Amino acid sequence: MPEESPTDDQPTLPLAETPGFQKWGLIGLLIFFTVFTFDFMRTDLWFDELLTLGDYGTQQHLGGVFTSYEVANNHILFSAALWIWLRVIRFVMAEEVLRFPCLLLALITISTLYIHGRRLFGNAAAYLLAVLLAFSPVFLSFFYQLRGYGLTIFLSLIATLGAFYIIAGQRRKGTVMYVIGAVLLPGVIPSNLLFNGSLFLFLSLTLAARERSPWQLALTCAPALVLVILRETLPFWFGSGAVIATVSVGIVVYLPVLVWCWWPVMRQIWIPAIATIAGMAIYVPIWDDFRRVISGTGGWVSGPEVAGHWFIAIAAHLGLFVIGCLCLHKQPQLRNAADGARDSKVPDLRRSLWLLALCCVVPMLDVALWRAPYPRAFLAYLVPLTFCALIPFRNSFCRIDRFFLLLIFFILANDVVWFRLSDHYTRNALHRGEYRQDLLQQFYTRNEDIYYTTHALAQSPIMGSRTRIFVDFHEYIAFAQYWQWRGGRLDQVECLNGGGGRFAPRLKPQAYRFYPQLIVGYDPEFARKSYEETLGLTVQLQEVYLPSPMRLFRVIPVNPEPIRPPPDVQRGRLL
Repeated sequence: MPEESPTDDQPTLPLAETPGFQKWGLIGLLIFFTVFTFDFMRTDLWFDELLTLGDYGTQQHLGGVFTSYEVANNHILFSAALWIWLRVIRFVMAEEVLRFPCLLLALITISTLYIHGRRLFGNAAAYLLAVLLAFSPVFLSFFYQLRGYGLTIFLSLIATLGAFYIIAGQRRKGTVMYVIGAVLLPGVIPSNLLFNGSLFLFLSLTLAARERSPWQLALTCAPALVLVILRETLPFWFGSGAVIATVSVGIVVYLPVLVWCWWPVMRQIWIPAIATIAGMAIYVPIWDDFRRVISGTGGWVSGPEVAGHWFIAIAAHLGLFVIGCLCLHKQPQLRNAADGARDSKVPDLRRSLWLLALCCVVPMLDVALWRAPYPRAFLAYLVPLTFCALIPFRNSFCRIDRFFLLLIFFILANDVVWFRLSDHYTRNALHRGEYRQDLLQQFYTRNEDIYYTTHALAQSPIMGSRTRIFVDFHEYIAFAQYWQWRGGRLDQVECLNGGGGRFAPRLKPQAYRFYPQLIVGYDPEFARKSYEETLGLTVQLQEVYLPSPMRLFRVIPVNPEPIRPPPDVQRGRLL
C-alpha cells in the first residue's frame, strides 16, 4: 500500500517547534553569541575592575573578601568567586583569561532562560526571549565586566523563573529557584534588595488575585500607595518624623485588613517571604562599615534623569522588537494562529506580565525620584522587563515561520542600530573629554586605547626615568596598571581631575617643573584645564607624535615661581 503524501489538511510543525530547531537552535545561538562578543572580552580592564582585582581579588585569605567593605566596589559574592578564579589561573593577567568566567556565566544565563522559558511559555517564546537578552545593548555592556553585574542578571533570572513556576502551580521547583536567587542577590549588590521586594510583590499580588476579588486587593494596596505619596510630601511640611508616624499609624489601622486579605496567600509563600530579606544577613558582620559606605555613596545628577535614562535603555532593549510584535500581530493569519494555541503554562500570562511590569516600574520610579542612584543599581530589573516583551501576544507566540524569523531579524537589527549609535556618540564624547558611563554609553566598552598607548609610550624615546605622566582620573588606575605591566614604574604616573585622597599627586605642585611632564589624553583643552585645576599651575601644551589611539602632550610651565629643586635635581641628575 503506497504511503500517504502530506496534504494541506496535515500542516507541518512551525520552525520553532521542530525537533531539529529545538536541538540546534540554542547551540547556534550560543556559538554566535561567543563569536560576537569576542571583542568585549579583549576590552581594557577599567577603573572599577582593577579596583576589584587589587582590593579584593588579591586578599591573602578568602575570608577577607567578606569582612572588608571599605567602598561599595565590593560585590561580595562576585569578589569571592573572582578570588577563587585568580588562584585557579595562577594570577595570569590576560583580559580574556580573567573574563572567561563572565563569558561562561553569560552562556549559562542564556541557556537557563531558554530551557526553563520553553517549559513556561513555549519554545518559540523562550527562544526569542533568549535572543532578546543575549543581544541586548544593556546586557552586552555589563556581562563581561569583572564586577557583580553579570551575576546579578543571572540570579534575577533564577528568581523570576521561580516566581513564574510558583504561579504555574509547580510550587516546589519554583520555591527552590526563588529562594536561591532571592537569598544570593543582595550578597552581590545590596540594592538588589529592592528587586527582591518588587518580585515578591508581584508574586503575592498574582496569587492573591486568585483568592480575592479586584476590589479587595485594591482595598489593601491603595493605602500602601497613599503612604508612598505621603512619604514624598510630608517631610517638606512636617519633617521626617511625620513619615515615621504616618507609616506606624497606617500599619496599625490596616493590619486587620492586611491579615484578612493576605493570610491565605502568605501560607503558600512564607518561604519566599523570608528569602526576600534573608540575603542581607551577609552584611551583619560588617554592618557598621556597610552603613558608613552606603550613607556616603553618591548618585546620579537627578532622579528624573535616572528615570528618563532607564526609559531610553528599555526602549533600546525592547523598542524595535515590541514594534515588530505589534505590527506582525495585526496580521489575521498570525492572530488566528495565536488564538488557537495554548503554549504558555502560566495562567493568564498577559495579565501576569502587566502586573510584573507594574511591580517593577513603580518601585524603580519611587527610588529613582527619591534618591537618584546610579542607573546600574536597577540592573536586576532587566530580566523581568525582558519577559514583558511577551505582552503583545496572547497565550502563544509566533507559530508562523516567517513571523518568527522576522522577529529575530528585528532583535538583531535593533541591537546593531543601538550599538552603532552608542559607539559613535561615546567615541565623540571621549574625544571631547567626556567620559560617559551609563547603561548605553560606556567609554571603556570595546576600548583598547590604554593597551596600545602604554605599549607605544614605553618604546618612545621621549620617556626618561624621571618623566611624569599625567592621565585623567577615569583612566588613571588602568593606565598605571598597564604601565607597570610594560615594565614602567608606578610613581611615574599621576592622576588628574578628581584624584584627591588615595590618588592625590605625590609631589607639591611647584616641584613638578623640575621633572619632564607629559599628559596622555584625547582633547588638549580638556587636558590643560584638568592639569591646571589639579595642580593650580598655568601651563601650555605641545603635542608630541605618538603612534597610539591617544594623544601625547608635553607640559610647558608658564612663569613658574622659583623654589628649591628636589635633591636629585640639585645633584645634577635630571634624567
